[in-house]
Amino acid sequence: MNSEPKQVAVQQGKNRTHGVSVIAPNSTREPAQEDVMNEVNESEKLYDLSKTSSDPTGATATSKLARGKYLNLDGGKDREGKSMKKDANKELGSGPGQHSVSHTAESWLEIDILGLRRTLERKGKAWAIFELVQNAWDTDATRVDVTLSRPNKDGMSTLTCRDNAPEGYRDLSEAHTLFGSSGKKADPTKRGRFNAGEKFVVVMCESAKVTSTTGQIIFQSNGKRHETDVSTEAGTEFQGVLEMSEEEWLEVGRQVQLLLPLIQTTYNGVEVPMRKPLKSFEETLPTEVANDRGVLTPRKRKTEVRIYEPQGGETPMIYERGIPVVEMEGKYHVSVEQKIPLNTERDNVTPPYPRTLHTVVAGQTFDMLTQEDTNKTWVREAVETGRLKPEAVKAIAVKRFGETAVLQDYSDIGSNKEATSKGANVLGPGALSPAERKVFSETGAIQKAGDIADYKTNPELQEPENTTKPEDYDTDEEQFVRLVETLSPI
Repeated sequence: MNSEPKQVAVQQGKNRTHGVSVIAPNSTREPAQEDVMNEVNESEKLYDLSKTSSDPTGATATSKLARGKYLNLDGGKDREGKSMKKDANKELGSGPGQHSVSHTAESWLEIDILGLRRTLERKGKAWAIFELVQNAWDTDATRVDVTLSRPNKDGMSTLTCRDNAPEGYRDLSEAHTLFGSSGKKADPTKRGRFNAGEKFVVVMCESAKVTSTTGQIIFQSNGKRHETDVSTEAGTEFQGVLEMSEEEWLEVGRQVQLLLPLIQTTYNGVEVPMRKPLKSFEETLPTEVANDRGVLTPRKRKTEVRIYEPQGGETPMIYERGIPVVEMEGKYHVSVEQKIPLNTERDNVTPPYPRTLHTVVAGQTFDMLTQEDTNKTWVREAVETGRLKPEAVKAIAVKRFGETAVLQDYSDIGSNKEATSKGANVLGPGALSPAERKVFSETGAIQKAGDIADYKTNPELQEPENTTKPEDYDTDEEQFVRLVETLSPI
C-alpha cells in the first residue's frame, strides 16, 4: 500500500475542524464511503493542490478550506498535526482482493448552516445589527456607522457596520472562530460572552466579508472562506448580504431607535439619539464573570444603572449596556452597565432578575411614582421583598392609600370601627398581600388601628387615664364595688 493517500488524509485533516463541521447552504453530504474513494482516486491531484492554494483574485487562501460543500468552523487556527485523520483504503485482509474501507469522521458534529440561519431568524433581523453594534461598543471605538440598504427586487439587502477602534481585530481568526476563548468573558463591563455573536451574523448572510487592521476574511456564497491582505488603518468593517423583506427592513429601522448609544452611532446616515437618563446610580447586582477555566460563573458586583423614560409608546425594556434585551413590566427602560444574567441566546434574563430590578427602580424612583404606579404589580413586588428603605416604603404607602391609612386590627375589633367612624382608611385583608402587610407594619409605614390612641378600644390594651385607691372610695363607689363582687364573683 503506497503512502500517498495517507499523506492526503493528513493534509485534509489539517483543513478540517476538530469538533464541528458545518454544511453550507444548498448542499447535501455525500456518502462517507464514496467521499473516501473519491479522495483515493484523486490523491495525487489533491496532494499537489494542498501544498499551495491561491484565489483567482490573487488572495492567498490561508484559511485552508475544507473541500467540497462543507464549511468547517475552525476551533481557533488551523492546527498542524492535531486534526483528526481519515484513513482511506486501509487493508484489513491479507488475501487477494480482500480490501475494506474504514472511515473516521473528522468532527463530532455537523451543523446545517441553512437550518441554523432559519433558527436565528426568529430573533428578527434587527438582532444582527445589535450584535455588530455591541462588538463596536465593547472596543475603544468612538463612532459606529451602520447602513442597511433597502431590499432589491430579489429580496436582498446589504448590511454594513464600520467602527473606528484603533486596534481593530488583533486576531482575525476571531471573525470565524465559534465559541472560542474571549477576553470579554472575564470582563463584566463587556457584553461579549460566547464569542459567537458576529459569527451568527455571518450565518444570516448569503455572503460576507470582515476587513480590519490585520487583514480581511471573505465568506463566499459557496460556503468557503479565504483571507486577503486588504486591511484598514483603524477599525473594522463588516459587510454582508442577507435576505430581507420590505416589512423586515422597516421593522429594523424602528428597532434600531431603541438603542441607547454609548458613543456616536448612526443608522443609514442619521445619528441614533443619545438619550439623557432620568437617573444614574450605582447598585450591587448579579452578573457573570469567567473563572480560570473560562466558564461563566455568577457573581455580584457594584455597577452603574441608568433609568430612561420610554419614548413614543415604547414598552419598558431591560438593557445590557445600551442594547435592548427583553421587555419588562414597569415604567422605565433600565440599562445595566455590566453583563446581566442571560440565557445562551441572550434574548431573556434569568427569572429572579426582573424582580431584583423592580426593587432597585422602585427604591430610586419612589418620589416619581403616581398613585396608579404604586398599585402596579412591579411596585408591589418590590415592597414584598422587604429590601426597600423605610422612607421608600412610607412614600409608597402614602401615595397608594393616603395619609389616614391604618391596618385592620384583629386583636382590637372596636378600634377598626372607631377608625372608620373618624374617617380613616382601614385596610382589610383584601387590600394587601400578607407580605406587604408585614413590611408596612414592620417599617412603621402603616400602623394597626389598635396601636393608635385615638382609635384604641380594647380595655386590656388601653391604660386607664384616672385611678382611685380602695381606701379613697366614697359611699357610692363602695356600693358599686360590692354590687360587682356579688354579681360577678371572682
